[in-house]
Amino acid sequence: MPGEYTEVDVFEYEENGIRVKKAVDNIGVDADYLDLLQIPFIKGEDFHSVKDSVSNTDVIVTSSFANRAGWDQPLGEKIVNADETDQVIGVVPDFHFSSLHNPIAPLIIFNEPENPAYMLVKVEEGKSSEVLNRLRTEWKNAFPEFPFYYYFLDQNLLQQYQDEGNLLKLLLSLSLLIVIISCIGLITYTSFIMRITSLEIAIRRVLGASFRNVFNRFNRQFIIILLIAFLTASPVVWILLSKWLNQFSYHVYPNVTDLLVALSAIVLVVTSVILYYAWRSISVNPAKIIREK
Repeated sequence: MPGEYTEVDVFEYEENGIRVKKAVDNIGVDADYLDLLQIPFIKGEDFHSVKDSVSNTDVIVTSSFANRAGWDQPLGEKIVNADETDQVIGVVPDFHFSSLHNPIAPLIIFNEPENPAYMLVKVEEGKSSEVLNRLRTEWKNAFPEFPFYYYFLDQNLLQQYQDEGNLLKLLLSLSLLIVIISCIGLITYTSFIMRITSLEIAIRRVLGASFRNVFNRFNRQFIIILLIAFLTASPVVWILLSKWLNQFSYHVYPNVTDLLVALSAIVLVVTSVILYYAWRSISVNPAKIIREK
């Protein structure tokens, strides 16, 4: 977190009573990193800010790493990194240091204040410009040969899902276009049906048919077609949506309620169109229609 500078190295440690060598994600930070990001401790303590040879061999692990290693008492356990042996001084909860496409992996956190890759700055709301201007000035004074570059953490996290954002915009645009085309087709088809059955409607009205009778006569036909279309499309939508969501390790699941809401919206639109044209058909004098036909 932001996670773009995590590495994967091979470490030797004891796992369930057996010495193993495994590749593990790791990151080098300073003594203020976990406190700044408000990551609490389950056991142990944070790195000491004092720079000495002892503190440089301290490491912190996440709970998933301790659980995978089978450590009931992780504090004091040894992790060998190349020729250096480090000691676990703390355990923190698992947190996302990569995209939500991936499950949370075990992580080893090293105390490496002498080798910074980036600096995290926590800024009060409304003071971003002031702090950035000061940082820019101090940076130019300290490192005039290097350009000052910065980004906001929330924007950096959103960039991990840029493809999903573009896909969402595309799907919304296509969905809107499909809805518009469907409504045009529905209106055209309904108008055509009402026109070719105008004589039938007129005769029914002469024989005493009410508006409800005329409405139900055509509404039933459209509802049956709608249900057939819904039962055909729903499994396809469910399968495609489930397949897309499964790309993420942590995701919601398709909900039947969502399909029912969509069905209700479609029924409302279809019923409204039929109501409009049914009302238009009975507003015309039936004698006039019979005479013309």
